[in-house]
Amino acid sequence: MVVTKQKEFMKLFGIAKTATNTVTMPAFDKEQVLVLAMPETNKETTIKFDHATKAGTFIEVYCEVQKKNEPLTYTTLPIALAAIPKYNEVNTIKFYEGSSLVNEVKVKH
Repeated sequence: MVVTKQKEFMKLFGIAKTATNTVTMPAFDKEQVLVLAMPETNKETTIKFDHATKAGTFIEVYCEVQKKNEPLTYTTLPIALAAIPKYNEVNTIKFYEGSSLVNEVKVKH
């Protein structure tokens, strides 16, 4: 998923300030947020962004998924977020795991 507006971001990920955390909101006038999410699982799973490359009218985003085999006693919804620069000419973001295309998302400006 690609989030380009603060209102949409807050609807999806409403952030609460506590006494011990620091909240830094993306600057949606010049950034967009990439969201990687996986289905619910009972395996310990980590999603990491590796790198992103702008190529004309699209951006290629490379990520890594690590999943352990031992089952957990609970389920989890793995998710990762990253802010990247916003480019008006970019209309598609392609997500890859390794060299395999996982998803292609149209960007709503």
